[in-house]
Amino acid sequence: MALAAKRKAQQAKRKKSQPAFNADLNVAVSAPSRIFVRGHGINAELGGHLNIAGDLTAPSSHGSFDLRGGAMSLGGKTFDFTRGNIVFTGGPIPQLDFLTEVAAGDITARIAVTGPADEPAFAFSSIPSLPQDEVISRLLFNSASGGLTTIQALQLAQTIAEFSGQRGPGVMNKMRRALGVDTLNVGVGPDGSPQVGASRYISKNVNVGVRTGAKPADNAVTLGVDITKRLRVQGTADADGSASLGVATQWEY
Repeated sequence: MALAAKRKAQQAKRKKSQPAFNADLNVAVSAPSRIFVRGHGINAELGGHLNIAGDLTAPSSHGSFDLRGGAMSLGGKTFDFTRGNIVFTGGPIPQLDFLTEVAAGDITARIAVTGPADEPAFAFSSIPSLPQDEVISRLLFNSASGGLTTIQALQLAQTIAEFSGQRGPGVMNKMRRALGVDTLNVGVGPDGSPQVGASRYISKNVNVGVRTGAKPADNAVTLGVDITKRLRVQGTADADGSASLGVATQWEY
């Protein structure tokens, strides 16, 4: 009796999981352009063809889209792609194959983005061959890592950690904790000069911070107020006496 009851429960579960409606698919998509790939610093436009077959419970996608134009942002700099395509081989998640190649100092640097779209891999190489950190250093600063300033070295470490998929505290988090601040970031200003910013929450929804750079004019005091979970007001008072106020939204995926 127990076995029969178990079988009935399994059959009921299968029936419940089946969709109320199903249909065979045979959809052809032709898009000469305006197929976009964005994220992880990538902003590219592609075009091509895709065919979706199977049925609603198990669709199968086959096709590819080739690069029409695009670039990758890295540390405030932009590098055009020399090759790019995405390929669907049956599943809903395509395979990426992007490459950018650029002269960087005394080398030719290459950034390859490959693998599934939901978990791409980034590889940095060069001709002649150099370690990854040296390639990134030349891409960002046109200089070997041994000649970087302290701020540039921090930005290099942050970039390496971001694109190598490192987990754990990392260099920036260790320094943030040592300084006792809630946020710490290294970037570049509009003129390409390095900048460091730090802030700390003084109450549940209010944080204050400072920003400093290579020039006195880059120094500023910042204020942020969280209105809702995704909406915040941001204010900045610059060293020259000017001030600005804005509203920002934030979504996490």
